[in-house]
Amino acid sequence: MSSLFISSIVPRKTGFGGVCFTANKTTNHHRKVSTGPKATAAGDDEGAKTSSSSSEKKSSSKPSSSLTAGRKRATTTKTTTRRKASASSTRGATTTSANVIENLSEVRVKTRTKKNVGKHGRGAESSSGEEEEEVLLFERRSVFNPSGSHRMEIESKEFIKENGSGDVYVSVTFSLAKKDDVEGNDGEGVENMVLHWATKTTTSEDPNAWIMAPDAIKPANTSEFGDGIASRTPFDGNGKLEFTAKKEDVKEVTEIVGILTRGEEWLHAEEGDMKALTQDPKLVVRAPPSGGSDDDASNDIFGDDPSASVLKKVCDFEGSDNRNLFSRICLLNDVLEDAKECNDKGLGIVLAWLRLSSTKQLPWYEGHNYQGKDMAHLQKVIASRLASVAAKHPDGTSRQYARMAMQFVARGGGNGDDIRLGILNIMREHGIKEGHRPGIEDRFIAQWHQKLHSNTTPDDIKICEAYLHFLHTGNWDDFWTHLWENAKLTREDLAGMKAGWRTEGISGPACHLPHMIDSFKHYLWILKTTHGGADVDTAMGFAQGKISDEARNGVWDILGNRDAHWIPGKIVEVRKCMLSCWKHGGEPDRDVVMLDAALEKFFRTKVEQIDFTSLDQDSKLSLLELAIENVALTGESENMQKSLDYLRRAQGEECGPRWSESWALTMKAALDNVTCAIAKDMDALCAVSNKTAKAIASVAKGSVSDAYLMNFGEEMVRGHALFVAAGLSNAAFNDARNACKNKSPWLVSSNGESPDALAKCAGKVILQNLEDAQGEDFTTKDDGLPVVFFSEKLGGLEDIPKGVSCVITKTPVDVLSHVAIRARNTGAFLASVQNDDIWNALIAQDFKYVAVAKSLDGNSVEFTNVEESEAKTLLSTSSTATSSGGEKKSVSVPKTKATRKLVVFPDAYAVGVVGGKSQSLAASAKVAEKANVIVPASFALPFGAFEKALKKDPETKANLDACLKIASATAKSNDVELRRKALAMARRVVSEGLELPDDFAKELEAAIEQTSKSSTNKVSVDDLWASICGVWASKWTERAFNSRLAVGIKETELSVAVLNMELCDAEYAFVLHSKDPTSSEEDGGADIMCGEICVGLGEALVGNDPGRALGFRVCKKTKQVLEITSQPSKPVAYYSPPNGAYIARSDSNGEDLEDFAGAGLYDSIPTSETSSKPAEYSACDLIWNATFRDDLLQKLCALAVDVETLCGGKAQDVEGCVVVENDGETRLKLVLLQSRAQV
Repeated sequence: MSSLFISSIVPRKTGFGGVCFTANKTTNHHRKVSTGPKATAAGDDEGAKTSSSSSEKKSSSKPSSSLTAGRKRATTTKTTTRRKASASSTRGATTTSANVIENLSEVRVKTRTKKNVGKHGRGAESSSGEEEEEVLLFERRSVFNPSGSHRMEIESKEFIKENGSGDVYVSVTFSLAKKDDVEGNDGEGVENMVLHWATKTTTSEDPNAWIMAPDAIKPANTSEFGDGIASRTPFDGNGKLEFTAKKEDVKEVTEIVGILTRGEEWLHAEEGDMKALTQDPKLVVRAPPSGGSDDDASNDIFGDDPSASVLKKVCDFEGSDNRNLFSRICLLNDVLEDAKECNDKGLGIVLAWLRLSSTKQLPWYEGHNYQGKDMAHLQKVIASRLASVAAKHPDGTSRQYARMAMQFVARGGGNGDDIRLGILNIMREHGIKEGHRPGIEDRFIAQWHQKLHSNTTPDDIKICEAYLHFLHTGNWDDFWTHLWENAKLTREDLAGMKAGWRTEGISGPACHLPHMIDSFKHYLWILKTTHGGADVDTAMGFAQGKISDEARNGVWDILGNRDAHWIPGKIVEVRKCMLSCWKHGGEPDRDVVMLDAALEKFFRTKVEQIDFTSLDQDSKLSLLELAIENVALTGESENMQKSLDYLRRAQGEECGPRWSESWALTMKAALDNVTCAIAKDMDALCAVSNKTAKAIASVAKGSVSDAYLMNFGEEMVRGHALFVAAGLSNAAFNDARNACKNKSPWLVSSNGESPDALAKCAGKVILQNLEDAQGEDFTTKDDGLPVVFFSEKLGGLEDIPKGVSCVITKTPVDVLSHVAIRARNTGAFLASVQNDDIWNALIAQDFKYVAVAKSLDGNSVEFTNVEESEAKTLLSTSSTATSSGGEKKSVSVPKTKATRKLVVFPDAYAVGVVGGKSQSLAASAKVAEKANVIVPASFALPFGAFEKALKKDPETKANLDACLKIASATAKSNDVELRRKALAMARRVVSEGLELPDDFAKELEAAIEQTSKSSTNKVSVDDLWASICGVWASKWTERAFNSRLAVGIKETELSVAVLNMELCDAEYAFVLHSKDPTSSEEDGGADIMCGEICVGLGEALVGNDPGRALGFRVCKKTKQVLEITSQPSKPVAYYSPPNGAYIARSDSNGEDLEDFAGAGLYDSIPTSETSSKPAEYSACDLIWNATFRDDLLQKLCALAVDVETLCGGKAQDVEGCVVVENDGETRLKLVLLQSRAQV
């Protein structure tokens, strides 16, 4: 999908009924929140500075926290969000309907006017009481810890008073509360407490500068500090301070920043300056300063995501001349709170950044020098703050990333001066020359002493260990050997360890003085106290007094028997025992968290040493269960916990004797679910890591090598504890597959979802190993066709070249291999077949152009020979738009009938008035009564409604006409990029700007009132209109436009009606085929019904989600369940929003045509975002309750037969869902959403 396509709600994939679609998970994703020299979106609720920051220089440009991921706005604010996005993204673009628009730069996406028509739904109450109610738009809470006995609790919110004038208000409350370890009432000791404060604004040249607050937000008793910047306001007797103002009066203010004072005392917070947001940071748009640039790497990488502000600060630092480890940790302390508020995106940036630093891709020894005591303090602060995030962050993935980041930081603490003074004492004790003090000349000690004095780092631990090794052997070369083998440090590395006034580095040699061994053993412990903690031994040394006796004894057992076969199980046992020591209500101890992280990493190391091929089937499953438990026990991945629950229950014999066909079918699904969950978590880690590394490398002055950057994301994945689980799951899956009835040799590692590709698994065939095509760009070839690779060998480390839509190989592919991850990231289809006969038969086909897709039953991959003309037009594999000779057919589209009605109901769903979906839904009412099923109430905007609305909005019409003129012109020029941009702009013009006419608003309001059956569903006309416009805009997706172009359908011939209905609160969704398409007539296919069922809404079923649904075959005559062909394994289930929603479904006159597969070309969009969560298969009756399952399948079979009979005996594809009715007795009811002739 083009980056120019901007819409608040988009479907994942067009599919069936009222159960398939979801809003984009990243709301307001279209907003560009600028950062950096051009503009930085400001506003977060907490700071993260060291307490040493000066309070007197409040107007300085020191780094400060910026963006956060705030709570979603209420549905009532969606139109407002769109309006802001349009304004910000089309700055300076103006036009009128009278203008002749010649190019895209003149097209304007205007702001749609909101009608503010109220919510509807049975049970909705008006707020007519005297007490005003608030509509909360944004809310954030945060806590800071100033020095002294109190903590600061801050609450920020933005709201509308419903019974008032509609004005938006901003409210911020600072509250002092006693710290947990301090006795007394909160109000005690708040006398003379004063907030020294100012604001940050969108208009200041420096987004981090303190700016004098506008009078509108200043509380009573506020006085100016006297520097023209800060103000001072005392707290009341209860320790509270409130700020309130109309947003209009403080619209440029993004946050309030301050420091607590008492008399002349500055009570700095551990986190830095305290701050409170005054508006949702996702909606902040800064005015660009003069000379600003749009090409910031962080904007290019993360676009409008709030984490872009964090990444921008990191990139600014890594592009500076002051890059050393201490300065880097200082910045980390500053941005950590912002990163935490950005959840996994922000903490993923921190994790990747620290990884780049730990591997020395980012320099440690540039810029100024510093003192060891400062480094010791700062490392302790960072380790403690990361430990707190790892234990207490509400988001599991964020906790996981924070805990992973701890392996790249030192524990800190100790007496930092001991590092500087310790080496001096050793030198003096043993008579080593120091400056002008006479003594033994030791070049190494003198050089190392200067480093320890000016820029001590964790490298000093390895240097000390290597030096001790030299003191034992007496051979100076042994120092360098030990340093390389244990720390990968070279002579050149030590020579470059200089900073500030130091210019010499470390080169040696050292004198052999073995009598200093004991002194340096003690000194090594001093260094480890500050710089150690990441390995199990060191971490245990510091944590042993902070864990239970049982856990402590367990760790000593592990360290004393490192190579025993039972070590992996013991590690998991000990980590379970340690959970209560750090996952509790208070602040966790950093040493305990670091020990836990070290043990998790040690588990991976021990399992990697096991030869999986030497294990029997049951041993593989047991070890896999242990590997997943090692990850899941901290509660950081709900995906993995649900998969572990499924795997454990599948190990039992509820589905048949162990390793029987029925048992293996369920185990195969459980393992598939495990693999999908691993891929989901690791793909997310890989994505954020790659984006971060790419942005940093772009500014890091060449310090990050291209070779390292290419594999960085995969290396992050390989360092994760789940990596060993992926290998075990793959090995166990093969065992389960071989025990099943269907022993398909095919394994699909990437489903090939690519928003920009129309036939993503089709193209020109190249028979060549992928390794030999590395670095090629097939998009630059003359024909511009996508490429399908048949690569016999696949090493697993290959990249997917540009223009490759599909890779078929004979080599087994691990789901977490480099090539599999890259395939999923780029949207390429990747499948392997472990069968020589099938491979040889494919090669013998000698394909020139081929279309590739998973088979209907999902067990294999199908290949269709296509003509070059089909590949060139990028039609979907199901299209029959070309003749056998390859000539393009002309497709006839049914004509529409004019109607004066703006809204029609089922009794008027006629041919030419609405499309096949609406007609089918109306006809289904005849089946509903007989089959005892539900058909949802609905209404439709008929053909021609869009044109009527467009006619009443001349400006939008002029802009749309201009976009379509440009897009149509590319048919001759074949300028694909220009077409993509023109179509994207056309969609924006309609989806964001098409006005809601008054007559439409009135009709829609009445229709919602008439069709809403839910007591909780409250949808506004504005929300529904936004979805309807999104459906109309989908007429100009690339796939739809190109498909019409390929078969000669004119733009004016294709009309889109919109079918509207309530989104079903589905327990299950299904697709039925009244005639088994996989069986021939001779095999009795006409007497067999087959289908698939997924948990939740049908989005997972019709979309490209990985995994399988429950597959089944039923005899239509006897209603007997003949076979369960697959058990469910899709990792994610989608559900209706808690407050309900409507769905606007596309219903064009170009669907289900004889020579054109137009179904699925146009979008269906809900008014509210659906929720998603990991599917809970361990408690799914479809799997474990055969009686319940078979009863449901028999009902579905009866429904399919009834629909087929109604349609004159023609085979039908039936789509619907299952809902739960509870009127004293819980019952499942079938909902019929759509049927169409089976293709």
